[in-house]
Amino acid sequence: MEDVINKGDDRMTVRYMTISVMKERLLALGYHQWQLDEIINETIGTTNVIELSPRQTRLLIIALDEYVHFAEKCIGTFKSPG
Repeated sequence: MEDVINKGDDRMTVRYMTISVMKERLLALGYHQWQLDEIINETIGTTNVIELSPRQTRLLIIALDEYVHFAEKCIGTFKSPG
């Protein structure tokens, strides 16, 4: 039973790290912290990402990933040809 709990904890740790990396990426792409808070709150109903259910965590990762791809696409559109 302990192995199952540890595996679940490891998955949640990876998911929290993924969320953290995606948030940092969005900040680097030009989003402001208040915008991230709005995205997070709109997606999971809270800005507290510490105590999320596995479902909330998956939903948030999906949403943040969509925003990262959108921002990267927009930035790529506005870059001048090399």
